[in-house]
Amino acid sequence: LQYSIMADLVRLVDNYVNPSLSPDLQTEALNAILIAVNRGALGMPKLVEMLGDYLVNTDDMLRSRGTLLLSEVLSRLPTLRLDSSHVHFLCVFFCDRLQDYPCIGEVMKGMLAMAKNHNLDPTDIDAIIRAVFQEVQSASQPQGTRKNTLEVMMTLLTRYTGTVKTLGADFIFGIIQLVDGEKDPRNLLIAFRLVACVV
Repeated sequence: LQYSIMADLVRLVDNYVNPSLSPDLQTEALNAILIAVNRGALGMPKLVEMLGDYLVNTDDMLRSRGTLLLSEVLSRLPTLRLDSSHVHFLCVFFCDRLQDYPCIGEVMKGMLAMAKNHNLDPTDIDAIIRAVFQEVQSASQPQGTRKNTLEVMMTLLTRYTGTVKTLGADFIFGIIQLVDGEKDPRNLLIAFRLVACVV
């Protein structure tokens, strides 16, 4: 029975990641995965393991879809209980994944869910901020990704003010770089609040 359940979950993961399947089938797969995770039948480390081949695939779309699945689960299950080791594991995963340019939008969605819904330790907060400043060139990203990036910084600054302030001038300089050239009104609202908090 356990093997059968795992085989079904692997099939669902394959269906979600497969870009040639219809959006309806992908959504159906996502909903079933969300139920399995929420019930504790599928843990996040196991989900990452199932996605292993996709996350290292040479096809940008497959890597992006694999990363997006993790981010969707974290975004859609805000009350999901993760122990500290799993939180750290996911933070490290997303920080490393920022080096994969085609996946940046999907990573920022996951990072925002982590920042909003889970308790991060100072080491992970520092790693996220430095990785974003180093890897994310905001001007080259679409509006939604830029917005999520700014919201990650605003959330970390709001929830972990003391930790973020230890970065000092590095944080201020990084924020100025992130908001430089921003013209979208939706993003500017967040940018103005961020700058007001740090300058």
